[in-house]
Amino acid sequence: MVEGILQGNPNKTTTKFLASKGKPSQNGIEEESRELILMGFLVYEELVKLFNQRIQEEYEAAFLLHVYMMVHRIYFQSQYENEGNVAPDSLLNYQEEVAEIESIMAKNKLPINKAEITALLQYLTI
Repeated sequence: MVEGILQGNPNKTTTKFLASKGKPSQNGIEEESRELILMGFLVYEELVKLFNQRIQEEYEAAFLLHVYMMVHRIYFQSQYENEGNVAPDSLLNYQEEVAEIESIMAKNKLPINKAEITALLQYLTI
């Protein structure tokens, strides 16, 4: 920019500078979103294996979307609030599944809270 100003043509240089300025940021966002999508897919695949035919058939697509949104919430530190959203009975009835969910999420560096786990368990048949 300084060079353009010294040559008496600041507009041309400013435009070029502003255009190139957005690219690194865009590439960073692109890479971050790619990583987030991949992470969502990996978590989804592991949860589907874990629950093996226990996801209610009519909710399979909703479960997929829920997992992607859950990964997004956890990644951006905006999980469901624990207060009022945790069903202790569900957590007690599914202790093994809860431990497995926590393990899958920990492996993917996504610390999950009890409210998110409670929401996931709503997709299972008893």
